[in-house]
Amino acid sequence: MLSLIGSRTSRALRWLLGWFGIRGIGSLYFLRYALNHGVPSSDVAPLVAVVACNLVIHGITVTPVLPWSERSLARRH
Repeated sequence: MLSLIGSRTSRALRWLLGWFGIRGIGSLYFLRYALNHGVPSSDVAPLVAVVACNLVIHGITVTPVLPWSERSLARRH
């Protein structure tokens, strides 16, 4: 989201990209990366819980948010 500041991208689209960004396989990749690079075993369960919550929340919000964003973008063009 910060990399788009100063661009012609609308604020709404920047927020949308910032919210959805890398999710799904990206979240799992970064979790695996952390696990392979020395995360203490006491931190594994909380990390897995955060990634699982992230996937669920983004999965739930994608259904209402994307149609809204498409309508919003269509009104601007």
